[in-house]
Amino acid sequence: LLSPHILLDPDPHTWQPRSVDTAAPEQFKHAFQQTRSLLGLPPSGVVIATGHQAGIWHPGILAKDIAISAWESATPIHFVADHDANDAGLIQYPTGSGTDLKRLSWRAASLMQGMPTGHRPAEAPGRLPYDAPPALKRVRKILENYQNAENLATQYAHAAAELAEPWTGTIPRFSVSSLLQLPVGQLLIERMKQDPVTAATTYNQALAAFGRVGRPLKIHGAHTELPVWADSSQGRRRLYADQIDDVETLRPRALLASALMRLSGCDVFVHGTGGQTYDPAMERWLHDWISPDVSRMLALRVTASANLYLPLDAPPPLRPVEDLNRVINNPGATPGQPLHPEKQQHLDNINTAERRSTQRKRAFQDMKRWLSEHQDTKRIEQIQYDMAHNTIDASAARVAYARDWPFPLYPEHMISELKTSIVQACSGASTTQSFS
Repeated sequence: LLSPHILLDPDPHTWQPRSVDTAAPEQFKHAFQQTRSLLGLPPSGVVIATGHQAGIWHPGILAKDIAISAWESATPIHFVADHDANDAGLIQYPTGSGTDLKRLSWRAASLMQGMPTGHRPAEAPGRLPYDAPPALKRVRKILENYQNAENLATQYAHAAAELAEPWTGTIPRFSVSSLLQLPVGQLLIERMKQDPVTAATTYNQALAAFGRVGRPLKIHGAHTELPVWADSSQGRRRLYADQIDDVETLRPRALLASALMRLSGCDVFVHGTGGQTYDPAMERWLHDWISPDVSRMLALRVTASANLYLPLDAPPPLRPVEDLNRVINNPGATPGQPLHPEKQQHLDNINTAERRSTQRKRAFQDMKRWLSEHQDTKRIEQIQYDMAHNTIDASAARVAYARDWPFPLYPEHMISELKTSIVQACSGASTTQSFS
């Protein structure tokens, strides 16, 4: 239970950046280099990136930062998804033990539903609940140190970075929304403005091809919806092509955000398991909307994640509950056996007798007598008891075996073990097969 399970897919030894296709449009190659320069990244060598929403995330997200920092020959960067309206200030923690385990929450920042974290002001963290674990005191102190940050996304991103630094080192943070103001972002926006119908049509087709991993855009000529958000006092609002020049702050939706990150100066991009579900749709969209050459410019897409469980006083695994109906009505039969042979014979006697006849009633009574003689009363009572208590145990088990607790709640040696596992998996690739 306490050993970390890591996911690195494909094998890190194959994480080789793609060469920019000579057929790629010059304007995109130029925008790539300009964006890289404006982000302060080295003009040569490999840049390996990841990204996530602002928040105090779980070890599966931390694994991405550990993975990119494991490559000594590459420059790591982390994009902060400040366009997302995630509830960064809701921090959950476990309390109790055994069957009394419960999931509780600390409201560290106010709830502003539908509001991007990049559009929300940073704020002093809320008071800790009396039963909060000691580790959250440090989280609160660090959040307090960043309460004068530019916005809530920056506050939580820098707090998470400081908390993770013992295992990841210093990794520069960049806003995803700000990428729209850089050359690659400006180029994509101009393409949308020139032909919004084609941009939206290919977007919808890509979504449909991969199981609708997002909401389709509305297509109405010049009033066609674009895959960007506009800030408003009520939260993110949809934006249409004929309104885009009137909006001061644009924020990308998920597919556009991923395209921006993978075209903005990095050579390898590390997703978690969530990003891998929608990125193929983004790749198809760029391929069909702009060109196959531009889609080939996207940074190599790989995955890193981990499952790590808190050492809680967990209840025993759920007791298996057999089918009560089978034990009562088909005694002696094994799971998967249709009917016990004697039960089948009694049913045959009933079905062959004439309806409403004395013979049929007698056959039915014989079957009831056989059932009462062969039913395991103690087993039936035990199953009924287990069914009643499994409801209680299931709730506690969901807490005990959750993988999504904030990483500062885990003992330091567990996070260090996670880092060791990831570094060992990457070690050959980062030395004998460097990116450079």
